[in-house]
Amino acid sequence: IVGMPLQWYTVREGGVTVADESGFGDTGIELKWRLEVILDSLKVTSANIEEISTVAREQMVRPIMQVGGVFQGITRWIEMISGYFKKFKKGVNDE
Repeated sequence: IVGMPLQWYTVREGGVTVADESGFGDTGIELKWRLEVILDSLKVTSANIEEISTVAREQMVRPIMQVGGVFQGITRWIEMISGYFKKFKKGVNDE
């Protein structure tokens, strides 16, 4: 909160103006920290981050890991087929 009071005055003695001033008076600055509001905001933010990370894990990471598992299975299958072809080729060459 900032307070800037405008003031003016005139002093007269015997009908004669001896002082005439105007302008800003003492300026005050007041800061208020609403610590409780800040802490509540941080709690809400951390809860939102936790929820987002849970959603990300469920919606993105788990499917990626499942796809990775599928690729590992395909890789093993290809290695197994390749091994059979190598054994078959070796058997044909030995004859």
